[in-house]
Amino acid sequence: MECESAMAYVKQLREEGFSTEQIDRLLPKLEEVAALKEEDRRELRKRMEQFLPETKKDCMVVSEPEQNFQRMYLGFGGAVTELLRQNNESLLAQMDERVSNRILKEMNYLFRERENLEEERYRKLDRTIREYQAARQRTSLEEERKKRRFRFR
Repeated sequence: MECESAMAYVKQLREEGFSTEQIDRLLPKLEEVAALKEEDRRELRKRMEQFLPETKKDCMVVSEPEQNFQRMYLGFGGAVTELLRQNNESLLAQMDERVSNRILKEMNYLFRERENLEEERYRKLDRTIREYQAARQRTSLEEERKKRRFRFR
């Protein structure tokens, strides 16, 4: 619904005696209400008055600047809603990106830590194997020397 036609519908309903609160309740279905016959709109207004008693605002005379403000407020309502929706989508996209980046960094850190631990484990294992081999080699050299000593005697 265009803003100009919406304002025309609101003005038409206001001229027919609908209160501001009643019009506010009818805003989601404004086109359908404006399309009704005048008799049906009168009947609708009477039924609504049973549920929504008129407020003091209807008794007050609304000045021209206030009417302009109300028109502007009704016209910008949809635009503001759309801007808020777009802003929310943008914020969600930024949050998704930040969370994804954090998760990736954390995963990289955990993989590096795991690799470092495995590397340290293999270094220790390698050192232990080399020490064991060196000890066996020393032992075999000592045994060979002892055998040589006993042969010459």
